[in-house]
Amino acid sequence: MKRRTRWLFAFLATQLLGCAARHPDGLRYAQVLQGPEEPRDVTRMIREPSLDCLRQAEQHVEQPSDIYAAPLPPALRHGYADVVRNLHPSAKQVLRRTDGIWFARNIPGAAARFVPCRGRGKAVGIVLVDTSQKPLADTSPDADMPMRFWQLLGGDITVERSAASTDAIEPNHNAARYVILHELGHALSLLAGEFTLGPEQQFALGSGETFLAFSWQQRDLREPGFVPSGLAFPEWIFIRQTLDSDATWLAPGYQRPRKLDTANACTLVDKLPLAGFVTPTAASAPTEDYAELFAHAILADEGKIHPKDKYSVTLQGCPTQFMLAPYFSEGVSAKREYIEGQLGL
Repeated sequence: MKRRTRWLFAFLATQLLGCAARHPDGLRYAQVLQGPEEPRDVTRMIREPSLDCLRQAEQHVEQPSDIYAAPLPPALRHGYADVVRNLHPSAKQVLRRTDGIWFARNIPGAAARFVPCRGRGKAVGIVLVDTSQKPLADTSPDADMPMRFWQLLGGDITVERSAASTDAIEPNHNAARYVILHELGHALSLLAGEFTLGPEQQFALGSGETFLAFSWQQRDLREPGFVPSGLAFPEWIFIRQTLDSDATWLAPGYQRPRKLDTANACTLVDKLPLAGFVTPTAASAPTEDYAELFAHAILADEGKIHPKDKYSVTLQGCPTQFMLAPYFSEGVSAKREYIEGQLGL
């Protein structure tokens, strides 16, 4: 069966079965997040993948030997054990329902990936971290990592933190922590039913009238995929091509190149938060949107990002522009209330 036909069948089945009801009856946040307030055994989640997860992980590296064999080097295990111990309680609950965290070298185009797979028990995937990019050695605060995604558009960004967020920064909460938070966002979106697994183990339609409906719309019933409802199509293609985003079932790689003139590219600094996106990466695909929103919700709950934080962004060829923390912008408010409500923050 052709991919287009499979997608259309899945879409129609979703509508007919009622999975797209406005009330998120099909979502399972409470089931995922319930459990001990502070799981004492969370570091045991640094473990070798199950057989199926190992096979799936091999599809994300250049060669199978790039995946670490047990036992891990002591410094690597101990370093990530500290990261895991210092995760937010909600993130720990999500981690406990995956097959765990494991490591590889040379994951093309990513510092880490959430790999859907059949894990132990009811676990649905693993977080695979690329040690060759050395996220553990990056001492930047986890709250600084979203700025890296703005820099991917070809510019520079600085932040003037409020006193509240400055005080909340934890010295031992570094870049690796944000990398894991982002990937656990992918895991939660699958565990909670926001997305499901479609053909070829790719994320597909879940409860489309909940999270997906905030910032995304179906481009064409005859074609798979969604586009941002608040961005022009050439703007979205410009973001995806600049970030070198992978083509996915939910966000296909459209073949027609789209160029954006400098004036329109400069307006993206204002347009992205207005369209409901906290970073350019969030705008690249619905799944990335969710993962970024989850990570931002955790940082906000910890006080590390604050409504009074001020950002200055200078894209190539553009004047410096200023904005308040995108997570607290009006355009993101509905999604912010949604994710915080689901997480009980």
